[in-house]
Amino acid sequence: MLRPVWTEDANCFSFLGGADAIQHEVTLSDYAISKYETTWKEFDAFRLSEGKEIALKDRRERHHTKTYYQSNSPAWSKGWQEVKNHCLWLGELTGLGFDLPTEAQWEYAARSRGQKRYYATDDGLINSGVNYAGNSKIHAVGLYPPNPLGLYDMTGNTNEWVNDWFDKVYYSVSPTLNPQGPQSGDKKVMRGGSARSGLSIPNFMTTTRIGVELQLSGYSSQTGFRCASH
Repeated sequence: MLRPVWTEDANCFSFLGGADAIQHEVTLSDYAISKYETTWKEFDAFRLSEGKEIALKDRRERHHTKTYYQSNSPAWSKGWQEVKNHCLWLGELTGLGFDLPTEAQWEYAARSRGQKRYYATDDGLINSGVNYAGNSKIHAVGLYPPNPLGLYDMTGNTNEWVNDWFDKVYYSVSPTLNPQGPQSGDKKVMRGGSARSGLSIPNFMTTTRIGVELQLSGYSSQTGFRCASH
């Protein structure tokens, strides 16, 4: 079991080249965030509502027994705009104002209301096979215990898109109240980490952030998302 000790000057980083954490105070207005990462079943419903074929239809039919293609496994993505559109569609459908979470909202939830926790697990630690998969396989959402706030897979399974543009030093100049990220950029922020890294100890902590191109070359098992209601 990994037992990190949180220190006030800790700089958490990603082995994938993430930006060092900049400590900053944040105050957030009320919001809600999805308990689970968006699943294939949910993403398929969105695609079909737009008159589109479900993503990776042929491949998923050929390999329908694979765990990562099951309806309750996290949906893959290939671009920021499509997943944002999914959340906006969900908002229109429910009248609840869904969108992607801001980066600040995502981290506050992952850290169970901003507690000093390195990982978004039930106890803030990593115990492979108990509260974290510890292998390179994508699994059904909610398979391992949630964090104390009741949110699943905010460490591991897939990286998650958030609303914000990426700027390595944004939080050194960001507002305290409801930071929305930079006004423009060429990459979007991803948080959470992917099981596909193949590491027994996740390389993404609750403070780790990376910038990713808005459009990928194809649907990737490492990029998922969850929605929030503002």
